[in-house]
Amino acid sequence: TVISYKTVDRKDEGSITNRDYNISSKAKLDTYHHLDNIEGMKEFPDGYWFDQCIINRYEPGQGIGAHRDRPDYGEFVACFTLGSGAEIEFSECHGPGSYKLYTEPRSLYIMSGASRHEYTHMIRGRKSDPGYGKRGRRWSLTFRSVET
Repeated sequence: TVISYKTVDRKDEGSITNRDYNISSKAKLDTYHHLDNIEGMKEFPDGYWFDQCIINRYEPGQGIGAHRDRPDYGEFVACFTLGSGAEIEFSECHGPGSYKLYTEPRSLYIMSGASRHEYTHMIRGRKSDPGYGKRGRRWSLTFRSVET
């Protein structure tokens, strides 16, 4: 299982979070340049590429229910967390295993292997995370490969 972190700087964060994604589909596509060069990242095999990016905005108190991304979305799912951080909970699908991961602002986490296929993940709808304080507005940029 690979879970790793990379970060973007505040300038890049602002260039993403200050856009109006509700009306600009071109802005959504322009966000790809933030993962242009994954060739040098040891987490990915040579030639691996993402062809889908989903951008969600979460207000304090909002979360997302337990789920696994569909198997045909590729071996890797990479998520940028911009704005506020949040605690993600992973639960084993067929067993008692679970763990929590706090995604720092401006970080990238990558799911593959067991974290991608054998665990569900969720973010509780709450206004603060224990040990990390209040949540602010958060953007999640989820990169996947839609295999055909």
